[in-house]
Amino acid sequence: MGNSKTAVPEKFNPEKEISPDVRIFNALIFNEKGEILLLKRSEDDRYFPGHYNILSGKLEDKEGYIEGLMREVKEEIGVEISSSNIIEQQGFEFTRWKGIIWKMQPFRILFSGEEMVLNEEHLRYVWIKPEEVDGLELTPQVMDMIERFS
Repeated sequence: MGNSKTAVPEKFNPEKEISPDVRIFNALIFNEKGEILLLKRSEDDRYFPGHYNILSGKLEDKEGYIEGLMREVKEEIGVEISSSNIIEQQGFEFTRWKGIIWKMQPFRILFSGEEMVLNEEHLRYVWIKPEEVDGLELTPQVMDMIERFS
């Protein structure tokens, strides 16, 4: 399982409709070259410090998944996207992590090539082919999202 900063979430399928504690999205962002965007988390981040991650975010109260996705993309990398940038979205996934139930919506996004400006959550970014990520310290959802959208 790892230490408390790197414990891996456990996926599950609820047998009935449940209300999650937290609603989030994960976004695998591709450019025209087929490379994915990975963001290096700060070394003092609460979870997975110094690891590379995809863009993800927590939804605010009553915020829709697409609305939250567009807000977080603007906040984290300084780029405005529209629904036309969304190539694909898949069904919800539920996980348990640290006693909390998370409901996640996965998205695949096409990046239009604008200049990015990272917020304080990230040290740097890299564009990389999905098959070349071996050797990087990755958060658990990176490989899951690569496999999901390959």
